[in-house]
Amino acid sequence: MSDARELTAPVLVLALGNLLLRDDAVGLFLLGELRARCGNDPRVLFVDGGTQGLALVGLFEGRSAVLLLDAVKQGAAPGTVHHLEDAMRRAPASGAGAGGGAHQMNAGDLLLTASLLGETPAHVMVVGIATKRIHEFSTE
Repeated sequence: MSDARELTAPVLVLALGNLLLRDDAVGLFLLGELRARCGNDPRVLFVDGGTQGLALVGLFEGRSAVLLLDAVKQGAAPGTVHHLEDAMRRAPASGAGAGGGAHQMNAGDLLLTASLLGETPAHVMVVGIATKRIHEFSTE
């Protein structure tokens, strides 16, 4: 059975990433920081999406806003923050531009799938953090 907050929280903060692939986990660490700072706000559901891929699309249902956190590898200096507002409107045309194949799907793939299924929150933002070592296995 689902947590009541999963069904009622209008805002979803969803992090993608793989803890075993070094910098790919940057979104997961950012999620932890945001959760610690926001406390237990019933309006926000924080989800570590890990590498669950398409299984995460259902989380978009009934949300007014979604914030996606992911690693990106776009040639920028490591730690550079990229953000794409109104990402849901851009996803079908551009794939939203976040992620990078180190896990099952990236933020762009997830947004495109949600759009095709009609699960389109009014506000979507993707925050991607540029990484240096995204495809190296490590538990450090």
